[in-house]
Amino acid sequence: MVEVYNTHMFMYALQSDAELKKHFVIFLNRENKEVKIKIEKLEVKSSPLSCKIWDFEGKKHLVPYIRIRKILKGEELVWDSTDTDMSNIRVIKGY
Repeated sequence: MVEVYNTHMFMYALQSDAELKKHFVIFLNRENKEVKIKIEKLEVKSSPLSCKIWDFEGKKHLVPYIRIRKILKGEELVWDSTDTDMSNIRVIKGY
């Protein structure tokens, strides 16, 4: 579960980045389809499971850290967890 902890720490640091609004996050939704959104606002608190991400349309996304696949700053890849082995990961129903 090191990847989950590292993703949490990365997102925690990212929320105070002055250039936060230049970032995109790619995550798996409940149907296991990749979703790419531009980050308007990010809320990372003490939850070890998920963070809240608002897009530029004002929609809030509750995203479990294990479902975050990539983070881009513009077109530059700054975080990649696509090689995380998810075969042993169990998620809470509804995530």
